[in-house]
Amino acid sequence: MPRRVAGARGEATGASMAARKAPGRDGRGGFILVAVLGVMALLASLLGGTTVLVRAAFEGVQAKSDDLALDGLVQAGLDLAAYELYGLKLAPAQIDGQEIRLDSGTVTLSVSDEAGRIDLNGADPALLASAYRAVGGRSLRPEEFAARVVAWRDRYEPKDEQGASKGALTAAPPRPDDGARPHRREGFRQVGELRWLPGVDPAEVEALAGLLTVNNPGGKVDVTSAPPPVLLALPGLQAPLVQQILALRRRPDGPDRLLSLLKGQERFVVTKGGSAHRVRLEARRGAGVTRRAEAVITRAPAKLAPYFVVEWSG
Repeated sequence: MPRRVAGARGEATGASMAARKAPGRDGRGGFILVAVLGVMALLASLLGGTTVLVRAAFEGVQAKSDDLALDGLVQAGLDLAAYELYGLKLAPAQIDGQEIRLDSGTVTLSVSDEAGRIDLNGADPALLASAYRAVGGRSLRPEEFAARVVAWRDRYEPKDEQGASKGALTAAPPRPDDGARPHRREGFRQVGELRWLPGVDPAEVEALAGLLTVNNPGGKVDVTSAPPPVLLALPGLQAPLVQQILALRRRPDGPDRLLSLLKGQERFVVTKGGSAHRVRLEARRGAGVTRRAEAVITRAPAKLAPYFVVEWSG
């Protein structure tokens, strides 16, 4: 009997232990569930991060593709403009506004002759003074502005006993690396160098930029291609006469008759284009993807290159 009672107690004790173990299994299951959920959350986070990286990489490749396509459009437009100017010998007015459609987009050309601008290195001082007056320059007297421009462009020219310039070939100040080797006249290398002239306001430099160039070495303005603001900057030229010039040069016989209207300005003007041209390019690809560039190009010897780029911005 006692043994049977003891056995009953043993069974009861075993059942109690089994009952106590059951919650342990449920707890381990809960921990496993939490761990699985954590791993899933981590994987989801990694997947989201990967998606962001892939999207960023794709957008970067797309932007790079657009950049390359726009570069190609700009180069194609410039090559075509040079070919039409120097190969086909078309006038700038025949090319101006031309739109070129290619598989990768379109490019629009704006072409003008640099001979239609006032050259900082070659223009008569009276023409320089008139240009300064035309843009409303007030920091200096127009004649003083012209004198400072001439002093700058001739700063390395040898002078005679009276202080007059002897010519274009000069001996620049010796440099440490080349001794006293002679150099060609420096002059202005770009219109923006006007900002270094003492007394000239930056706003005046900006206003003058549309009238001036350093790529018309003859120094006289071609009235067959000069825009109205340049014509108005010629000494003594008034708006009514400018309108006559604009109307006359559209006629086939216009260029031959222009000089007869400009007796008072004949030492400042010519009726022949120059060898350098300003080409503005606007490339477009898709919706809202554009690039603008501007170059001044000139004819090059055939053995060297189709053309030279002497100025570039964009």
